[in-house]
Formats: sequence, structure tokens, C-alpha cells
Amino acid sequence: SSDKAEPLLQPRRPSRRSATLGCCYCIFLVQYAVQFMISPFFPTSPAGKAIGIRLVGAVFAAYPLATVIATPFVPSVLRALGMRRAIPAGLCVTALGSLLFGLLPSFVSSPLALSIGLICFRCLGGLGAAVSETGCLTVLRPHVHCARTTMHARTHARYNMLTCTVSGRASPTVSGRANPHP
Repeated sequence: SSDKAEPLLQPRRPSRRSATLGCCYCIFLVQYAVQFMISPFFPTSPAGKAIGIRLVGAVFAAYPLATVIATPFVPSVLRALGMRRAIPAGLCVTALGSLLFGLLPSFVSSPLALSIGLICFRCLGGLGAAVSETGCLTVLRPHVHCARTTMHARTHARYNMLTCTVSGRASPTVSGRANPHP
């Protein structure tokens, strides 16, 4: 009876699919944290007060707007760089945008320059997010039964985020161009 119990006690190595899915979940968590973690604090920060509440809204709209605008071009970037380079490159671009966003108020005092810089750096983060998130979904494609539906769901989620953020509508023709494998 002890022979039968022994294999149950041995640690099981995660499958490649589980590891890939876990890494993708971590990447999505990081991207959403970058996008939303500062939202309750930024409007009352010195930088938020310096640019005014209306421009704070523009700063927060820049990230999802850049993600939506970049979506049709991401498949070309993924093909050019390859998945092993594109996903970390997207994460690095997002990290760079966040770093510059955080450092900018220390170096700029003009409200106009500050608001332009903050919007640009949030856009940079959104561009990186588009590459890394779409890259993750493409990597998961062999593991997902209906990958096209997943890509369209992600694209529509980006549209819904944009609609909620800036009260506008994105063109439905982009969703057909977002899938790298028609």
C-alpha cells in the first residue's frame, strides 16, 4: 500500500500549456495594474492638481486609446519581431512609459508641458500593452478551441474600455484587421 501512495506525493511538473497560461495571466495582471492602479491617487496628487481635472481624464483616456489605435498594427509587429521578442519588448515599452510618467513631474513645472508629457507617456504604455497582450493571446492560440473568437473578444473589450473612458465609439472594421490569422 505504501508503493501506491508514493507517486501521489511526488511533485508534478506543470505542463507547458499551464506555464504559458500562467505567464499570460501575469502579463495581463501587470498591464491592468499599470493602467488602473494610479487612478484613485493621481487626481489628488500635485501633478494631477497642476494639470486640472479635465486633463486628468485625458491622461487616463490616453492608455486605452493608444491600445485601440495600435491594435490593427500589432500583427505586423508580432511577425517582424517574433513572439519571444515582441512580448518582452511590449512589457519593456510599458515599463518605460510608466517610469517616464512617474519621473516627469519632477522635471517639468509647466502645466502644459506636464499634461502633454503625461499623455504621451500613457500612450507609450498603451502601445506596449497592445503588443504584449495580443502576443500572449496569439501564443495561447493553439491552446484555445476558438482563437478567432478570443481575439475578437479581446478587441471588443478594448473598444468597450475606450467607449467607457472617452464616451466615443471605435470603428467596427478594426476588429477584422486585428486578427493576424484570418
